[in-house]
Amino acid sequence: MRDRATKVHRDGVWDGVHYEGDELVFLACVDSGARVAPSRLVGHETTTFQGYCWCGRDEIDSLADPVEPAEIDRIVCALAPWAPWTPSHP
Repeated sequence: MRDRATKVHRDGVWDGVHYEGDELVFLACVDSGARVAPSRLVGHETTTFQGYCWCGRDEIDSLADPVEPAEIDRIVCALAPWAPWTPSHP
């Protein structure tokens, strides 16, 4: 996980509870084809984890469920300005 984070204001319901406030969002970089190991989840993660998928930036809007936070594109570009998907990348 990278040591940079960006603050995102959240206002919504998650797992039946209303949350409002700032949340730090970090960028985690993984090897291609990495897998999430449900057996390594802890605490509330074991009951709230619904699954995962890896997708390209251009596929986010076509996913069946909305991605949170909604401004994920801006966040990823801010956290990884060196990445090839960032508009300012050479």
